[in-house]
This record gives sequence, C-alpha cells and structure tokens, in this order.
Amino acid sequence: MKIKWGVIGAGGFADKRSLPGMREARNCELTAVMVRNLDRAKKLAKKHGASKFYDKVEDLFKDEEIDAVYIATPVYLHKEHTIMAANYGKHVLCEKPMAMNTKECEEMIKACQDNKVKLMIGFMKRFHPFHQQIKRLIDEGKIGQIVEIRCQLHLWYPDTPGAWRQNPTLGGGGCLMDVGSHCIDLLCFLVGDVTEVMARAENVIFNYPVEDISTLILKFSTGAQGIVDTSFSIPYRENPVEIYGTRGTILAFRTMGPFNNPHAKMITENREEELKIPYTHDVYQAEFEHFAQCIQKNTPPLISGEDGLKNIQIIQAAYASAKEGKIVKISNN
Repeated sequence: MKIKWGVIGAGGFADKRSLPGMREARNCELTAVMVRNLDRAKKLAKKHGASKFYDKVEDLFKDEEIDAVYIATPVYLHKEHTIMAANYGKHVLCEKPMAMNTKECEEMIKACQDNKVKLMIGFMKRFHPFHQQIKRLIDEGKIGQIVEIRCQLHLWYPDTPGAWRQNPTLGGGGCLMDVGSHCIDLLCFLVGDVTEVMARAENVIFNYPVEDISTLILKFSTGAQGIVDTSFSIPYRENPVEIYGTRGTILAFRTMGPFNNPHAKMITENREEELKIPYTHDVYQAEFEHFAQCIQKNTPPLISGEDGLKNIQIIQAAYASAKEGKIVKISNN
C-alpha cells in the first residue's frame, strides 16, 4: 500500500527537483499539490499526476486521504506548516533548513511528538549513493581515525527580485543558512557532533542583504576538524567532499549540487583506487521512499527533528562567530 502525499509549496524548487523524485518513488503516490494560485495549482497537479489541487494550506491538511505532507515553503513558514500538519495527524517531511531558529525547531518537534506523527528533515544528500558508501567505509575503519573533513557547495545565484532565499526575514540567511545546512548535516552524518565553530559570512560579489560566501571551521567531539565553504557567487565548481584519516583519504567530486556525473577515489598506503559506486537513483526518490517506509513499518527516519535542531544550532553559532569574530562553543546536551 502506497503512502499518499500532499505537497505544500509545490511550485519553484519542488516542481523542478523533488516532485519528479516523488513520482518515481515506488511506495509513494502524489495525491495533492498546493500553491497560492489555484490555476497554477491545477497545472502543477496535471504535470505531476496529482488527482487534487488546492490554493489554501488548510484545505490540503483537511484532506483525509493524505497520509504525509512534504513542506517545501520558504523557511519562515516551516514551523507554522509543520505544526498545522501535525495537528491534522499528517506525517511531515520538512525541507531544510528546518526553521528560522532553534526555538521554532523545538516547537515543531514537540507538535509532532504530541500528535504521534513522524518528522523528517529534507537533507537528501545523506541518500546520495556515494555518501552512503563513504559512510560505510568510514564506519568500517578503512581510512582510520578522521583527522579533517571538508565539504564545499558553491553555486551562482545572482540578485533576483522576489527571491526569498535572498531575504533574511523569509529564509533566515544566505548561502550559509541555505546550502551550508546541507554541508553541515553531511559532515555530522559522517563524523558526529560538532562542539565548536568559527566562521566568516560576507558579501564579495552581490549586494543583497544576505551573505554570498561563508567559510566555517568546525571542531567535532572526536577531535576532528571540519571545513565548510559555501557560496552564491561561484558558477564553476566541483563541490568536493574530502575526508582525511590516519590510514587513508577519500576524495569525492560532484556529489554536492545538481550533478549527475559524480566520481570518487580512496588513497591508502598501498594503493589509489577509483570507488566504483553505481549512481542509479535520484536522491529525492530515495528520500521519499525511505520516509514512506518509516511510516509503513513504524520505524524512526534517518534524519530526525533533533538532527534538524542540531543543524540550526550550529548555523546560529556560525552567524554569532562571524559577527563577533570568535570561536563559539556548542552544547550537545
């Protein structure tokens, strides 16, 4: 039996990237889409094969046929829509970053717990087959103890009138808040908890009111150090993920961002080998299939609300570090 989905904020990013993945998900059925313009909602429903369309959020939540909702609205609406969905008994897959601040994250987690619905945050980079294999290699000790890990996610995002990601009151920040959240989550997935952060977040090219470049230095509970560099102002890039250990190194390229030709290699004392990893599925498809399976089997999702909360905690610490010019410690209680 397939999980029936409703999508809040089905235009824009969801229309181009995530909804095609949902259509391919074997245990999912797109039932309804919602955007504020009814005619556009109707066109999106037809395009993606949904049987229903709405222009009001609450109308979709009232639809008793829907089991789960995918929230792809701007960040400032994540808390409102997640809590509303939970109150209507819908399981929630909320896009990243989870919310505007940690207080909102805590309220979202509580609402889902109180209503006994599942909550997952949309860090789909964890489902990339290269990242999954790298995680296995690390856990098996193939490259020893991690000393340093780096993740880069650059893109070109010029000044665009009306773009909510360039408005701090709608998106919470710039490249650090947006694509940086992906990098931070991936590093935590591979290494563990972050205990300290030092950061710079500035504008080099564009004059919009959010940063167009950021660099973070992270300290993990294991003692390893991490580097996250993100940008809205670099068009030509490889977006590498680099992991340096005491017994070996893993270098991956084009696994972060909209690439379909990733490659990776592992370097150890005796050899340098290309990692032969089949790239056969869409990361959004894998994300939706995983969450649907969690609902069907009543198991916890790979990326919990608590993971989203920790992510925002690190991002808030990074902005504080950039503003104050000092290291900021992070509590993992």
